[in-house]
Amino acid sequence: MAGKSKKIAKIKVSNINCALYALNVEKSLKALDGVYEANVNMGTEKALVEYDPSKLKLAELENAVKEAGYGVVNEKAVLKVGGMSCVICVKAVVDVLGKIEGINNVTVNLISEGLM
Repeated sequence: MAGKSKKIAKIKVSNINCALYALNVEKSLKALDGVYEANVNMGTEKALVEYDPSKLKLAELENAVKEAGYGVVNEKAVLKVGGMSCVICVKAVVDVLGKIEGINNVTVNLISEGLM
């Protein structure tokens, strides 16, 4: 794998309550071109996937989990952002965060200076 690009994704998977389910998710992920390794931990219900970001996006990994019959749990973060004073500030924050892989939606409240 020398010279190849690698990234690690941690995907929260719902309803992984037996070893067979974990193996099904691992098999679905490993079948994707660009996945180097995939391991599912039943205790934490997380899939740890090492992959090539030039071949795959996080959304494709999540789709493989869903197609195997399991849910993907997306978490929500609320951040306090200071110093925003206009809609141009809001747009700048939305644009920057929207470019980050794994962020599906950005909502900014200018009045409270918060991200939702």
